[in-house]
Amino acid sequence: MKSLLVFVVMLAAGLAQASNREFVESLECKGTAFRPGSFQEGLGDSAALFLDVVKKDGKIYLEEFGGNVYSNGYYGIFHGKDLAEKPFQRASKYKNHYRFQDFDAAFTAGAESGMWGYLVVNKDIHNMRDGGVKEVDAHYIFQAGDHMGGTVDFVCSRSW
Repeated sequence: MKSLLVFVVMLAAGLAQASNREFVESLECKGTAFRPGSFQEGLGDSAALFLDVVKKDGKIYLEEFGGNVYSNGYYGIFHGKDLAEKPFQRASKYKNHYRFQDFDAAFTAGAESGMWGYLVVNKDIHNMRDGGVKEVDAHYIFQAGDHMGGTVDFVCSRSW
C-alpha cells in the first residue's frame, strides 16, 4: 500500500510538471542577409536554424535548437536545449522580440575561434498556428573571434 501511495504521488508530480509546459511553435529559419559589424561582406553559402519554442511556467524557452551559419570561410554549428528567454531591460530595436542570450556555437571552424551572441525571435510566433502569420523575423547578433561580427537576419516559417 505504501509503494502504491509513493507511485501515485510521483505520477501526480510528473503530470503537474508536464502541465506547465505548453508547445508554442517549431520554426525553420533561413538566413536572408548578413549585416556586418566588421570587415565581412555578404552572407556566405548558408545560414539556417531550427527552433522548438515552448512556454514553461510562464517563460519562453528554446526547448531544442540547431543549425549553422557559414560566412566567408567561417562556419558555426549550433545545437542545444532549454535556453530560457532573457528579456531586454530597455529594448530599442527589437521591441517585439524574445531574446535568447548566450546563443553560442557548439562548434566552429575557420579563421576565428568561437561564435557567441544572442538570438531574437519575433513574438508573432504565437499567431502562426491559426494561420494569421505565415513568417516571422529572427536575428542573430554575434561576435566571432577578434575580427568578425554582425547580424544574421532570418525569415522563419512553421516547421512541419
